[in-house]
Amino acid sequence: MATVLSPRLAYFATIPLVTISLGALLTFKEPHLHHAEGRTSLKSHLLAISQTLFQPGKTLRIVTVLLATSLLLSVIFEFGPLWQLALAAPVGLYGLANAAVLSAGGVGSWLSVRRMLSKPATIVGVAGLLMVSSLALVIVKHAVVVILAPGVLVAGGVGVSMVFTRLLHDSLSSRVRAGAASGVSALSSIAFVLFALIFGVVSQHVGIFHAGWMVVTASPWHRPLAVP
Repeated sequence: MATVLSPRLAYFATIPLVTISLGALLTFKEPHLHHAEGRTSLKSHLLAISQTLFQPGKTLRIVTVLLATSLLLSVIFEFGPLWQLALAAPVGLYGLANAAVLSAGGVGSWLSVRRMLSKPATIVGVAGLLMVSSLALVIVKHAVVVILAPGVLVAGGVGVSMVFTRLLHDSLSSRVRAGAASGVSALSSIAFVLFALIFGVVSQHVGIFHAGWMVVTASPWHRPLAVP
């Protein structure tokens, strides 16, 4: 649509989808089961969450994987088109690249739901794919590769994130589970803001492909192996 008509029209075409999403959100009814427990102060609740997340051990390693995975996904979703811009890829490929990345997220979710990523050997294989794909964004300068590599990173990242989110929930009590998940999300956002600032400076001075080494470093390909 952006190629045939205009990017502006393609943007406004998303308004009906957003409206449908908001309508579905309005029909959501928040559960009230947690209201049955006694109230605690915000300070004590935050302290309990912090102690849970940063206590050395398995939980901290799980949180580290989740932070790295969230950072990787945010980088791909926000900065993925920069590789295509650097290669002066045709405008028509941008829509295909975005569709591939979004579809890859669904593939990663499907693999996780089917428990295909719950075995250690499979996690090792996914870690290998993440490593190769992140390196491809640095080494290979081809339009097809910079479209396929982010898709693989998103599929693997979403799958790993879902597996380790389940591990996090299983390792925590119901008293701090929701708060801990929110804490991980907040830390991920803070980490991405700092990463984005540095990434922008590096890519501006040395180019997006050299800045891609930051993606290789942040990629969680070596971290899932550290969690038993």
